Amino acid sequence: MGIDLPRSKLGYASIAVMAVFLVECAGGSKRTLPTLAKPTPPVASSAGGPPQAAEDKATGTNREPSAVQRATTTQTSVAPLTAHDPFLFRSDLFAVWAFADYLVYAVGESGSIVQWNGHVWTPQYSGTVRHLRGIWGADPKHIWAVGDSGTVLFFDGSSWSQQRTGTTHSLSGVHGHDAKYVWAVGDQGTVLRWNGSTWLAEKVADNASRYSLTYSLSAVWTSRSGEAWSVSSSNTVLKRRDGIWEPTPIECPDDHLIGMVGFEDGGIKAVGSHNAITEKTGSSWSHSCCDSDYEECERYFGIWGTDANHVWIIDSVPQIRYLETGRDMKTQPAPKSLFGIHGFRKNSIWAVGADATILQFDGTDWFRTDPERPQVKE
Repeated sequence: MGIDLPRSKLGYASIAVMAVFLVECAGGSKRTLPTLAKPTPPVASSAGGPPQAAEDKATGTNREPSAVQRATTTQTSVAPLTAHDPFLFRSDLFAVWAFADYLVYAVGESGSIVQWNGHVWTPQYSGTVRHLRGIWGADPKHIWAVGDSGTVLFFDGSSWSQQRTGTTHSLSGVHGHDAKYVWAVGDQGTVLRWNGSTWLAEKVADNASRYSLTYSLSAVWTSRSGEAWSVSSSNTVLKRRDGIWEPTPIECPDDHLIGMVGFEDGGIKAVGSHNAITEKTGSSWSHSCCDSDYEECERYFGIWGTDANHVWIIDSVPQIRYLETGRDMKTQPAPKSLFGIHGFRKNSIWAVGADATILQFDGTDWFRTDPERPQVKE
């Protein structure tokens, strides 16, 4: 099943349709959200791109293949695309990962991958038409994207390549604490671990069936110390102990946990349907959810925060919620449904969603950075 995001517009459109979205992006104007002032456009890094670019140029390409490269099935090159197709303006983006103001990646429908360099969105060729639903990076040379039918893509700073996973179950989330310790989770209780050279299946505890974990694992998070957690669409959080994932049910009935974020102090927050917010503080969990009928409750699709006291939540209304401990939750309307959110500091946060919507938060306002449809003279 995977996480409950739109899956209907497969289309198997050619990846070449990404051109319009990106080639025209440089000229597209930002569109501010309702009631918010339009901020100054972000400025590109003085380096003009990721800091590893100069190193790549200096070292050249005559190198022995790494363990990561040996694990791949097909090498694909990153290339600008030039086709114009209306499909591009209705494709959904499901996940985003930000390294810096000038380096952000978003993935989504039919293998879409785009990169932000501080002022322009650029297409990257993924080599797949499968939906991509999660992305995580240890650094700009070690990035993974996961998606439908067991798809895992790896980016080495130059190109995306497919990695063998040994599963056809769809994957919804990916996270790690360095380039040799990465986990991916998905349908049918699937958990995979990257050990630096290959993907290995990990076991979910035998008692997991009583929690209906055969539905899906929606998201995963790991700390730098190696602690790993996941959430499922069946009212459950799981913790990895000695290579086995052990489930614990949460208190909210019929709840589907979809997104999660963790903090280096050990705190974790997870969100899902029925306005669910599940929080770990110390060794204990607390839960809150909507008591009304399902139709009156909202679904939270994603969460990100600088710490447990300052978090942003995206939901199905659509809107963006800001939750600060000790204060009332603040809400901001969004132009489209949002499915993914990530930042690298409190004044540089990104959210992506339906119809190629991309929003950026600069510490004061949310504003749109997705491209306008190009105007073509007759």
